[in-house]
Parts: sequence; C-alpha cells; structure tokens
Amino acid sequence: MPLAGQEQPFAGSRRTPSRSEVGLGGVQTLNIILCCLGLLLYGLLGAMALRQGRVAERSAPLVGAAVSGVFWHLSTPLVIDAPGALSPDASRAALAAGLAALGFLPAFSLEAAVTGRAPMGRGLRTAAYGASILAGAAQLAAAAGGGAVPARLPLLLLVGAHTTLLVVLVVGRRGRDATRIARIAGLALFALSALHFAGHGAGPEPEMGVFEVLAHHAAIPLAVALLLQDFP
Repeated sequence: MPLAGQEQPFAGSRRTPSRSEVGLGGVQTLNIILCCLGLLLYGLLGAMALRQGRVAERSAPLVGAAVSGVFWHLSTPLVIDAPGALSPDASRAALAAGLAALGFLPAFSLEAAVTGRAPMGRGLRTAAYGASILAGAAQLAAAAGGGAVPARLPLLLLVGAHTTLLVVLVVGRRGRDATRIARIAGLALFALSALHFAGHGAGPEPEMGVFEVLAHHAAIPLAVALLLQDFP
C-alpha cells in the first residue's frame, strides 16, 4: 500500500524499459539492417558474376567472395540477435564457422583484383588460401575445444599473412593496378582487423554495442568495391 504523498499506480500500468534495454533493442535493429544489406550486396555480387557468363578463372574468386560474405552475414544474427536461443557451444560454433568463411575474403579479393591482368603466381595463391584454411581450422578447433571465439592469434596471423602478400603483389606494379589491388585487399584486411579490435566473443550474454556491430559488418564496403570494380 502506498504511503501518504505517493502516487497510486493505476491498474494495468506497464514497466518502463530501462535505458540498457532500449539500447540493446537499437543495437539489434542496427544489426538486422546491416545483415540484410550485407546479404543483398554479396548475393548481388555472386548473381552478377554468374549471370555475366564470365570465364571460370575470372568468376571463381568473385563467386567465392560472395559465398563467404553471405555465410558470414547469416551467422552474425545467431550471435548478436539471438544469443539466448543458442547454447554457449552452439553460439561458439556458429561464430567460428562464420569466421572461417570470413577468413577467405582476403584470398578471394586478392585473386579477384589481379586475375586477368597480372595473375597471382601459384606460390602466392597457395600461400593466400593456405593461410585462410589454417586460420579457419584454428577457429573451428577453438570452438570445439570450448575456447574463446574469435581466437585472437589466428586472426592476427591471418591479417599478417595477407598483409605480407598484399605488399608482395603491389611491389613491382604501378599506377591503377597497384591502386586497385591495394584498395580491394585493404578493405578485406580492414574487415578482419575491425573484428579483432572489437573484442567481441560468443557467449550466452555477449556485450554488444554499436562499435561491435559495425565491426561485424566491416566487410560491407568490400562488397561495394568489388561490385564497382567488376560491374561499373
């Protein structure tokens, strides 16, 4: 019973959402919007690469980048928007699978940037895809073993390996070729680096803010760049 001077709450009144609850709803809405945008752009990239009837050598890295981008943006809502719907093990597994796919974006992007002009040598191609395979396997192993996901060391090694490959490819090229390769590969590396510095991991109650959500979708500018490069 209320004391004298206190307002009597009326029947049927509802609890006002807290500031943290309002903020979480906004973060989830932002994530859904960016997920839809990422799926649209990478889906469009894959569809246009296939529809144009390009030779397999040219279309393969573009289709690969599209598949990687779509898979990553499908895994993100499972971690951010519905963390309570998944067990901790399932949440780690979903994020690790998405990270494995995301790790192939630098390799596909490098090959897409140089194919048909000054193709990558077999050694550089092997190094690019080998680094992505090893990093993806490390993320999946961390999830299977109950470790932290993202696993920081594989992310750092992947960024370092592809940065080295980028420098090797750019050296000796001049003008537009060097600029194009640096722009495309740089955006792919930015997507991985942003995810690393976001400091987010999978869990039953992940602490997600606007910065973490934007870092999860840092691969969207890469899709735009690939579309503008190959389908101006």
